[in-house]
Amino acid sequence: MSASTIWRTCLAAALFAAAAAILVAKGGALVSGYDAVYADNALRAAGVAEKGSARDKALAQALAYIDNGLRIAPGDPRLWGLRAEALLRQALDGGPGPRPKLLSASALASKRAAANAPNDSAVQARLALVLALEGQRAAAAAALSRSYELDITSDAFGHRRLEAAGRAWAELGPAGQRNVVNEACMLAARSPEDRARMQRLRFGAADAGMALTLDDLLADGACRGTEG
Repeated sequence: MSASTIWRTCLAAALFAAAAAILVAKGGALVSGYDAVYADNALRAAGVAEKGSARDKALAQALAYIDNGLRIAPGDPRLWGLRAEALLRQALDGGPGPRPKLLSASALASKRAAANAPNDSAVQARLALVLALEGQRAAAAAALSRSYELDITSDAFGHRRLEAAGRAWAELGPAGQRNVVNEACMLAARSPEDRARMQRLRFGAADAGMALTLDDLLADGACRGTEG
């Protein structure tokens, strides 16, 4: 066999190996993408299910899809975010307070999601809430501030940020507190249901400083959508 023939054979083998690697990678991404969609659907089903066996089954199904996807694509930030969300919901379904082991697992998944998607405001908002629930107030305030840097207001996860702020109010400082107040005013003007959620927060987990702020905000005509 001539040198040129050997060279062409080696080149062909290298190109074939590279093409096979690309196909495997694309196939893995496709499979993990399907798992993410199935997991998201299961989480939506859990969101509308009453607390009990139906919700528990939906959350367990979501985690099964997520873990299968992570075996294929261990760095997928969407799958880590979905895992954090499923575990957070399980942690909060256990009774009057969060279940520590599940909350800790959600915190680990939230940190992985944030590391892989540092510019995702929703991921930072979830991380802030989980850290706040764990009592890590300074770290929660840092994640919350980062979330506001990326997206100053959100219809989708604004209430989650308010819940985190209620547990880390002092650590946010004046600038961070202003961000919370502005978002709270926007949400309060949106609907009576949004204002009711704030009332529950005001009489629930919010610290004294934020509770007083919510009192003023909920009485403000601009934030009630009645100014004019």
